Amino acid sequence: MIEVFFSRISEVNDLEFIDKSYSMVSENCKSKAKCFRFEADRLRTIIGELLARYGICHCFGIDASKLSFNVSEFGKPYIVGIPYYFNISHSGDYIICGVSDINIGVDIEKMQDIDFGFACDVFSDEEIRRISLESAEKKKELFFSIWTLKESYVKWLGTGFHRKLSSYTVLPKGMHAEILDPHSLYDIAPKLWTYTIGDYKISICSCDIDFPVEFKHICPGQLIERNN
Repeated sequence: MIEVFFSRISEVNDLEFIDKSYSMVSENCKSKAKCFRFEADRLRTIIGELLARYGICHCFGIDASKLSFNVSEFGKPYIVGIPYYFNISHSGDYIICGVSDINIGVDIEKMQDIDFGFACDVFSDEEIRRISLESAEKKKELFFSIWTLKESYVKWLGTGFHRKLSSYTVLPKGMHAEILDPHSLYDIAPKLWTYTIGDYKISICSCDIDFPVEFKHICPGQLIERNN
């Protein structure tokens, strides 16, 4: 099963939200948040873990007090001693968290005007070719579909950017995508799905076949109440 939860920093209307949240998140999350200069970055960090806590408890009936968070050597967060998985991503106003009973990777990006020359450094030749064939108005959407799909796959792998993004290819086909990775160590390739919400692209990578039709909106204030 896969569930995806999202929240928005623009919905935070409690001036003491961050202070109240510090007692509910892990020390690693708290330390990371305190390193940021801007409040928006602190909110993204804190809300991300609160969404993970809420999602795991909601989906699997786990007591929040039993959740202990840690980070792998490549920086992927995980829950200690519990066989459930989550992955967090944020961009602009949105924070999302995918929760599953098997490994999962998620990514969100706000679609904005970009220099497509950037793609030469991170996209495969086939991905660049496909973007070049699109009309001017569709180039941006395909770029961000491919970008989020690639990031969700890297996050599923859990290797961070130790893998060159150009070393594998994703081929979007509607909401689905095919992964071509000549260096994969896995016998079965994961499934990839991509979604559009307003100006945002969201992609999910998992070996599950039960991808969500819609995402669940949780306001920041609800996260404070339900994690208390």
